[in-house]
Amino acid sequence: MSTPDPTAKQDAEDELKARSETARSGGSAKYAEKLRHEHKLPVRRRLELLLDPDVLIEDGLLDADPTTTLVLPSDTATAGISKKVSPQAG
Repeated sequence: MSTPDPTAKQDAEDELKARSETARSGGSAKYAEKLRHEHKLPVRRRLELLLDPDVLIEDGLLDADPTTTLVLPSDTATAGISKKVSPQAG
């Protein structure tokens, strides 16, 4: 039985971190420029403005096609759960 390669594990963790950061930023710079040109905001920024802080739990940051190894930023379909927040009595 062979010993797992710690370098391979670190490489996989680094790749996952990079993909997650790309997804959270809304995708590539080219896509961000397109949104700016169309006067639109990325989906996570729209949700940030719409919801109270810390009420959204995102599900499926990286969506994957099970028939391929292709991993897409979930900006194509963002899913999450939001807590219901009651208005404060004032």
